Amino acid sequence: MDPLVAAAFHNLTCSPLCRLPEELLLDIMKELSPLGIQCLKRVFRLFLRLYCSPAFSNIHQGTEGPGVYAHWYESKYERFPSKQLTDLLNKDIMEYCRDCQQRRSKWDWGKKLSSLTMDYLHCSGCNVDHPTCLFSKAQRLKLSKNRICIGREGFVRLCDHYVITWNEVINIALELRKLNTSSATVFLKDCKYISHAPQHMHSEIISGVNLEMLLPTVKVSGCRNENIKVDLEWLGYLDLSRTGFNEDGYNKIATPTLIRQELEKFRQGAAEYIAPEFSPGRLTEMNCFDPNRCSCLRYAGVEQLPHGWQLTPCQGIQVACREDPSNNILWPLRSFQDNNFPMGKGRIEAHDVAVYTTGLSPTSVVMIRMEPYCKESQHLRISYHRRATILPVGSCYDRVSWVWCQMLDPDSYSLTDDMETFGIFWCWQKGCRNYYKYLKKAPFPIAGTNRVCQKPCRSK
Repeated sequence: MDPLVAAAFHNLTCSPLCRLPEELLLDIMKELSPLGIQCLKRVFRLFLRLYCSPAFSNIHQGTEGPGVYAHWYESKYERFPSKQLTDLLNKDIMEYCRDCQQRRSKWDWGKKLSSLTMDYLHCSGCNVDHPTCLFSKAQRLKLSKNRICIGREGFVRLCDHYVITWNEVINIALELRKLNTSSATVFLKDCKYISHAPQHMHSEIISGVNLEMLLPTVKVSGCRNENIKVDLEWLGYLDLSRTGFNEDGYNKIATPTLIRQELEKFRQGAAEYIAPEFSPGRLTEMNCFDPNRCSCLRYAGVEQLPHGWQLTPCQGIQVACREDPSNNILWPLRSFQDNNFPMGKGRIEAHDVAVYTTGLSPTSVVMIRMEPYCKESQHLRISYHRRATILPVGSCYDRVSWVWCQMLDPDSYSLTDDMETFGIFWCWQKGCRNYYKYLKKAPFPIAGTNRVCQKPCRSK
């Protein structure tokens, strides 16, 4: 039984609350405070799905229109999470390893966290003050006139072969800021290593696409009246033709476990840097297969769920992957001879997901799109795109922002040498919520990244 099905089976058969009619659950949820809803929808997928219903459209953030089911609506109250919600979430330590749990249970935990996030040090490169946690161990020991933040000390990794520094990006950004014309784009770097074109790709597939589009690329765009943005992109093709189809017409690899294993191998070398993991055990790519709206994958054991209940609740024209039944990627995942294949309007479109890495702010977003290469091929075309605003409209200062710091390769500023922040901002153990290569949210208000030079705190 697939773990998701097993969890659903347990909740639906053992939880009295989950066995209540959905109409009654909706009535209960309507009586909750925004904080109560934000907590409840993190408990079980059923409540998350119910929260996305039109009954709560008045508190949905960025709805697309009346009755439109968006992919996991966010609450407008979560754009800037309340201290109450943050405090509650911080109490959930089960995803941390034992070392990090012990660190958080010590008496000086709060004092140490406050010192790293609320005390400021001077950055001579940006000529402003940043929170202490934006300086590496080595830089914190330097005099203020020589100290630089991690944004200038480290670099953003495009792939295994190329990196991008702040100086490279900001020099182009400041030139673009002078343009009074429409937005311009400067291609800063791309990687031509053939390893980025997967070896398993058939020669006819390679000849049928623009090979340049397979290369990891970084570009800078914008002008005087627009945000200056950095874009990291890579496009690849995942071969799913190595296995046959099962008796139900599904590709044998089209299960959540196996497709995840394929994606973990596929993303190495480029996508792992453009779209890093956000939390333990959850690939961002898997959000493209939302089982509440997508029937492209086969979940083992789904037939054992209670009669009348299905993992994908809506049937027929409403289910086929988002709002339109033609938005499917079943060509690579299902047999062409399957009579139940939803043809829709004959179009082959994409599954996609967008994750705002700084909350709901569009200043930084990771986008992933999956679509079939063509009807005759068992290949998934997967594009990765990360966009970050490094110079907002009206700004012309050479100052590092949290968005840039969040993109940095943690090895580039020797994070794992900093034992003072171990167990607070990073951990060695993959699977721990604090693992140093997972993408982290800002531990302080983003607006406080840069404080105009005052008397530098703790300056030496």
